[in-house]
Amino acid sequence: MFLRNKLVFTTTVFLILLTVLIFKSVSCHRKENLNYWHTKTQRSTPINIPTDKITKVVLENGMTILVFENKAIPKVLVQIAYDIGSAVEQPNERGLAHLIEHMIFKGTDKLSEGDIDGIARKYGATLNAFTSKDVTSYYFEVNSNNWKFFVPILADCMVNARFDSQHLASELKTVISELKMYQDDYVRLGVDIAEAQIFPSNHPYHFPIIGFKDSLLNLNSENLKKFYKKYYQPNHATLFIMGDVDTKEAIALAKANFENIKVTSSYLQDALPFVPQIPTITNTTIFKQVEKPIIGYYFTVPGLKEKQYLEQQALEFILGSGDGSRLYRKLVDEEKIATSVSVASDVLMNTSVLFIFIEPISGKEEQCKKLVTSELNKLIQKGVSDEELEKVRNVTRLAFFETIQNPGHFVSEWIYSYFATGDELNIFKDINNLLNLKSQNLQDYAANYLAPDSMSEIKINPLPKHLEDKALLDSQKEDNLDLAILGKHNRTTTLEEARFIKNMPPANPLEFQYPKPDKTFTLENGLKVILLQKKQWPFVALNLKFKDASYFAAAKEGTALGLAMDMLIEESSNLSKKEIVDFFERNGAAYSFDETGVSVNTLKETYPQIFKHLMHVIENPTFPSKSFDKLKTNLLEDFARNQDDPKYIASRISRKIAYKNHPFGWDLKEMEKYLKDLSLKNIKTFYSQHVSPSHLILTIVGDFDSAEMENNIKNTFGNWKGDKYQEPQMPKYSPIDVENVDHFMLRNQIVLIFGRRSDVDVYNDDYIPLQLVNLICFSSLGSRLYQLREETGWFYRASGGIASGSNKYLGVDFIYAILSLDTLEKAEDSMLNLIKSISNSKKITQDELEVAKQLYLKGLIDSSATYNNLATKFYVLDSLNLGFDYYDKVLKRINSITVDEINTIASKYLKTENLSRIRVGRIGKKDSK
Repeated sequence: MFLRNKLVFTTTVFLILLTVLIFKSVSCHRKENLNYWHTKTQRSTPINIPTDKITKVVLENGMTILVFENKAIPKVLVQIAYDIGSAVEQPNERGLAHLIEHMIFKGTDKLSEGDIDGIARKYGATLNAFTSKDVTSYYFEVNSNNWKFFVPILADCMVNARFDSQHLASELKTVISELKMYQDDYVRLGVDIAEAQIFPSNHPYHFPIIGFKDSLLNLNSENLKKFYKKYYQPNHATLFIMGDVDTKEAIALAKANFENIKVTSSYLQDALPFVPQIPTITNTTIFKQVEKPIIGYYFTVPGLKEKQYLEQQALEFILGSGDGSRLYRKLVDEEKIATSVSVASDVLMNTSVLFIFIEPISGKEEQCKKLVTSELNKLIQKGVSDEELEKVRNVTRLAFFETIQNPGHFVSEWIYSYFATGDELNIFKDINNLLNLKSQNLQDYAANYLAPDSMSEIKINPLPKHLEDKALLDSQKEDNLDLAILGKHNRTTTLEEARFIKNMPPANPLEFQYPKPDKTFTLENGLKVILLQKKQWPFVALNLKFKDASYFAAAKEGTALGLAMDMLIEESSNLSKKEIVDFFERNGAAYSFDETGVSVNTLKETYPQIFKHLMHVIENPTFPSKSFDKLKTNLLEDFARNQDDPKYIASRISRKIAYKNHPFGWDLKEMEKYLKDLSLKNIKTFYSQHVSPSHLILTIVGDFDSAEMENNIKNTFGNWKGDKYQEPQMPKYSPIDVENVDHFMLRNQIVLIFGRRSDVDVYNDDYIPLQLVNLICFSSLGSRLYQLREETGWFYRASGGIASGSNKYLGVDFIYAILSLDTLEKAEDSMLNLIKSISNSKKITQDELEVAKQLYLKGLIDSSATYNNLATKFYVLDSLNLGFDYYDKVLKRINSITVDEINTIASKYLKTENLSRIRVGRIGKKDSK
């Protein structure tokens, strides 16, 4: 879509972009039996801009208040953003903007170190922050009866943030851990290196947001406070409030808290240094312990302030967003020399960087480069077709409606749009401005910024064997530097107790009933149908999911079913893959086929022809052998690449132990053999056995006329034939074995998991109380595991849960963290002691129980916020036979739980017996992998 596509620096985001697809006009020969095919493509129309719902106020101190009143869901996002990021840092300030993000909620003159987290939990709020090169932002999201508590907190932080030296000492450990984590994220590392190459050394974009370790050696809290006071002033801030609020009330509250804050620093950002239009071309290779190479090509392109973002996003989409994009079609489908292609940008205010990332088949790197060059030249010489532009417009409208349902996602995009243009409505106008985008605009943009002779390259290549010892020595030296830094920042005090929170009132109760379907019925062929009409946004979300989706998502054979589902879009009778994909996109639909079933989002006006097209694709696959060979090769490559991910490796080892002699308990070697042995005949058998109406549940949520939708479903899906449903026969679970496994990988950090198979499925009476136990102990900011992080700084990321992933099948009990080698033993002991303490010295308190109840309610509200979430929830409730009033019963059960009951249940399950320990990283024998 044409909102800001922030470059999220994870391999997953770069290499799995499953949006949608574009190409040339489709011929109509051989389509006589496809009545829907000749339906005229719905032309894009302008969206309605909700000017009556958006209000802007500028205070006398220069601060802006933006309120978007949206009563669709009973929650509110309160987010403050500064047009200040790491780009303002001077040479002695590298990394301070990011460190501010870590420290901002550590207390004020009035609020103690534990107060802000405690207040958020008390009222059921989620909180977080982010820093980019141009923006720093902090937010709270909470139910609509309790949002007003958080505006004063943001104002207090603006003026009175403490940046205490003791708090800094413990948080620096977390920052060091985060630095190590980013060094193990090789795609993000590649992006940072690329930007250091492409921006001159005197340009602030030259430097990574997180800074450098050596900058931390001489850091102190006074430096941090001076940096904050210099830059983070009200005239650089905008407060965004979006959700179920009264606009006048929201503005009055914002004024009362912010308008008397004085501007005490007159900082104005200097013009950034010139970035040459004729760049110095670089070719950089990084050697890391990976199984397969990754290639990145990159270009400097105009920043947001230059107002050519629509052209940039259109070309990203056309070149590399999904199966129908030009580069994917050429490299993956036609030439079969890559398994994945994605195009995304690090979108910056002044000069952005566009990346093309490719996962090549081994030995095909140079061929990939030649074809990328060829496709870019075609784009420059011939431009794009009118049909491609129309697809972009339709898909953009759909993506906009999807995003606006989620306040957190929407506001993060709104921030960048507003800071770049100064127009609070620009984010809406851009969708309509696409109607005026012409092929010549894109052709000119490509010629100016995407010419192959201005393309730089970065490769992440497997580390040669003879360099492994040197790499290990470098990692050990890095560890010594970390210890030197932390040795200068020792915390001598304990974590401050929350104090101010004791004077705050209880959470205001919110009466919430989970939405329920308008209608359910079963077609004669056995297909169960669930419908809910919602009129907030003009699109429709369809889920067609296997009744046993949870089984196939975990079992080894689910990979084969996923391959069978992938084959559906490779070709059907009378339709090539190109034609299948293009029809979806031409009509503004986004789709996904996998081992769990099918998901399709489509514009309100195009759903009838999209449903017919979907049904044709499902019923009439041809299973071409060349496509099978391609997909099988790609899957084998993907699983080989999974060996580069220590988190994935640790998880698979843990599950292998937990599900011994069970379909869920496979490892990568077993999967590799299973895939190699798969034949096209096997895939056809999976299709005939499982892709059948009685095996699936159809759930539709969105903007439609109920009678018309019901009639459409009966006409479209009613004639579909198939075998009767039979539930998979599951073997009994084996007795739990306990194993300790160390798996060597040359990484900066250790992935630690303690885990076992759970005894609790979703039908167990203890399942719901255990969800509260998880919120208290493991899985939220302010949990006991998070408090351990705050006290020690040993890890940046950690989580856990009892009965995690349980449904009709047993899930797992686990606790996990990503740690430095020097803290590993201490952290292991502390994590195990945390589990034991619940039964002994540190029982759950009444306050903790009340907090968990609020957080559970917030989670339920979130899960009802989008059409897709609701469609998924309805499917889950029906497939598990829980009933659509399940969450009403759950809320009653939750509200009735006493502190004695929760402690009894917690003591029953929070035990360290039968926990296996898995450690992946620089530990164990080098040949263990």
